[in-house]
Amino acid sequence: MSIDSHIWDFLVIGLLLLGVTLGSSWITRLPLSYALIYLIAGIFLGPYGFGIIDLSPDAEFLERLTEIVVIVSLFACGIKMNRPLNLWAWHSTVRLIGLLMPLTIGAIALLAHFGLGYDWGAAILLGAILAPTDPVLASEVQLTDTDDHNELRFGLTSEGGLNDALAFPFVYFGLYWLKDNQWDNWFKSWVAVDLIWAIAAGIVRSLNVAT
Repeated sequence: MSIDSHIWDFLVIGLLLLGVTLGSSWITRLPLSYALIYLIAGIFLGPYGFGIIDLSPDAEFLERLTEIVVIVSLFACGIKMNRPLNLWAWHSTVRLIGLLMPLTIGAIALLAHFGLGYDWGAAILLGAILAPTDPVLASEVQLTDTDDHNELRFGLTSEGGLNDALAFPFVYFGLYWLKDNQWDNWFKSWVAVDLIWAIAAGIVRSLNVAT
């Protein structure tokens, strides 16, 4: 009986995760992050190495794997939160998401448009993709547990878990602009659905995970 390729891929990755977990006490003494170790392992296991797993951009497996990684990463950020739900306790998160991330999106968009010659739609899309803190890559500087009260690590952890609520509307804005440069055809719908509703629903969902 043949084994489905997706099952085989998940089996290989599961064994890799198990090996890294069992060797974590030894790995922590190395000048390497877990993300770098997984990157190196992915190169060796993928098409550029031994070809054991399929990591081509159009692979359904890669889509499913990234969805799982995002869900697990956001959940991990949520369970580390150790602050009450009031505005003052989350002031660093509010500044990172509400002020610095939109400014970063705008700065990247301006650089991409005027410096790299991108159309505005592509420039905004690039800014929305690059500006948020990645909860996976930033795991080394996030909260270690609920007893960790370091403000910087708290800000990075909470921002990594909540930034999708604000980043995705700008992703959709860039996609809409790439598809149709006539704002009248989609701008009102974007404000109502992708901006107001998406941000509110995303924040509520993330806070539910955090609590």
